[in-house]
Amino acid sequence: MHLACLPLLLGLVSSAHAGKAGVPGLAKVLADSGWEVAPDLSAGIRAGDVFAVMDGGPRLVVSGCIGAVARESDFADVGLDKALSLGVRVGAVRLGGEVAEAIQFSDTVHAALPASALQPTPRCRDDLGRAIEGGVSLDDLVVVQEVLLAKIEARRAVGGKAKAVGAPVGGGARSSTSVSSDAQVAVGWRTVLARELPGFGAAAAEATGPLARPVIVDPSHPQARSIEGWWKGCRDGRAADCDALGASYLTGEAVAEDGQRGRALALRSCNGGHMPGCLNLGVAAYKGLGGKVDASLAAEGFEAACNGGEFDGCAYLGLLYEDGLGRPRDVQKAFDLYKKACTQKSGKGCLYAAKAAGRYTFDDGTDRDAFLFEHAELACTYGSAQGCSLAGVALSIGYRKSPDSLRRARVLLQQGCDGGDPSACYDLGKMLREGKGGAVDKKGGRALVRQACTDGYETACGD
Repeated sequence: MHLACLPLLLGLVSSAHAGKAGVPGLAKVLADSGWEVAPDLSAGIRAGDVFAVMDGGPRLVVSGCIGAVARESDFADVGLDKALSLGVRVGAVRLGGEVAEAIQFSDTVHAALPASALQPTPRCRDDLGRAIEGGVSLDDLVVVQEVLLAKIEARRAVGGKAKAVGAPVGGGARSSTSVSSDAQVAVGWRTVLARELPGFGAAAAEATGPLARPVIVDPSHPQARSIEGWWKGCRDGRAADCDALGASYLTGEAVAEDGQRGRALALRSCNGGHMPGCLNLGVAAYKGLGGKVDASLAAEGFEAACNGGEFDGCAYLGLLYEDGLGRPRDVQKAFDLYKKACTQKSGKGCLYAAKAAGRYTFDDGTDRDAFLFEHAELACTYGSAQGCSLAGVALSIGYRKSPDSLRRARVLLQQGCDGGDPSACYDLGKMLREGKGGAVDKKGGRALVRQACTDGYETACGD
């Protein structure tokens, strides 16, 4: 649908007033200058209004969307055509004739305004987002870029000439004698496709992309009340809020799981200097959440996190070096990264160091079993359930044989099981059934083995 149809579809009647003696037809002058014109001042169209122009006719989507302020100036002795080309508010009186013209323009947003002044306001982005989510395409949207309220007052001197005056509109033209007056008024506007205005494309991308308004699917979730605040904070540039919102999408907490959106928000957070966001970006890229597996991007995220003090990133980066994913294979560098992370109390770093001990050749006389147990126990201390499991298994199979070692193994395996590692539940169940490290508890042991099977540990399902 052509934009020129907009005013007619809005029910506004075009008009070309017949001018009084010496006064140009205002509506015709406007139309000749490329404006859509109607005399109805109650039309209510304003600069910045956004209309969806579709088969069913135009409908107002957002009122006053453009964040711009009309420029205002006053000029004396300026002709109508020049005033129109200036696109400013003008109070003008033509000098030296029997007829004086007062020309008034108001509520004008002119194309000469800097692009930054034509950005959609925050409220507009929200409303635009809801419209697009409701099925309106950006290609269907037009913006009223300029509105002109034009008025010509023709003042005829009675019994003498009008004296030269230069008062702006509102002051009126003074005369040495009485005057008679009549006026012409017209409304003109110009529209532009929304996608051609700076900022609207970005607003539409936000509306359908990672910064679209979140939809809470679980209002009872503890994070549900935080989602809206994180969303607003992320839009305002707070990288930590982008990370929190992204993590919610990656895990499906309070909102529907959306890996693509979560990954994009993690990238935004990381680019904003928030290191946990870099870590989450690496995890999403490594696991293929929200897109294909991207080992190179994962390495970049983990490296940024590691260098920025998020030391789990060092541990994950070590895995990539060890496997030659996204970085050249370098076992020594991987092992050094695991140890660095562990030194900084990363449970994952200690766990990966313990597991790597069996694959790593120690040239300095380090006791391999002692290194493994020490780092597994540290991993448990720093919150790794798998670390607790690994240390418990090491004791249960004979490491550090002592009267207390099997009892300690039970404690460690219980910690691993409580922390969510089903293999620890299975190993603890076997110890209870056999009475290793404490009293025999066949019923409790069988229950733990069944729990391990239910939680996905296949070895337990055949026992």
